[in-house]
Amino acid sequence: MKALGPILAVVAAIIALWYAAAVPMNIQEVLTQAERAGAVVEPEGAMNRRDESRFALVLKNSEHLAESWSMERARYVGHALGDCQPDHSHRRFGADDHRRALFHRG
Repeated sequence: MKALGPILAVVAAIIALWYAAAVPMNIQEVLTQAERAGAVVEPEGAMNRRDESRFALVLKNSEHLAESWSMERARYVGHALGDCQPDHSHRRFGADDHRRALFHRG
């Protein structure tokens, strides 16, 4: 039971670091979404924000910080794993396959 305190402190520190790191990681997308919604963002335009430091963007646009934790995530719409299998229909399967095999059971 004496070791529970330091473990909880480390877990709490990791969670706090995770939430604090989410703000600068998401700030560019948050500002783009806010600008599209009509909010005032400094500097204007995604191209102008591209070269600016993430921490500078956080300091200049502090009113949009809460949105970085609740922003809508993009959903990946890709192929299912079964759709990504290689196509081997061009291979010949027949009597001479054993010549290409590493081991031949004869």
